Amino acid sequence: AVTSTAQGTASGQVTVCTASSYTAPAYLYIKNTSTVSTNYIYIYADDAADSTIVRLKGGEFAFIPTNSGVSLKAYTATSGTVVEYMVYGTEA
Repeated sequence: AVTSTAQGTASGQVTVCTASSYTAPAYLYIKNTSTVSTNYIYIYADDAADSTIVRLKGGEFAFIPTNSGVSLKAYTATSGTVVEYMVYGTEA
């Protein structure tokens, strides 16, 4: 479960794809398992800008191409929201 409710905080965020772990192309599958539509999951690039890439409502999922040089992290609007994720690709 994701317990962090703020971007850039070290505690409670989940790294869903670690930089340089996969060769290109690699893809991230991620699902917000909450049944409450306002329990958002935010996926952001862990870089200098901390750019938000995706916002998923409860029950939504995404299939995202990844950049092998940037880690992707998740935080949530509601502490304890469960995220299902998997990276498809060839390990580096």
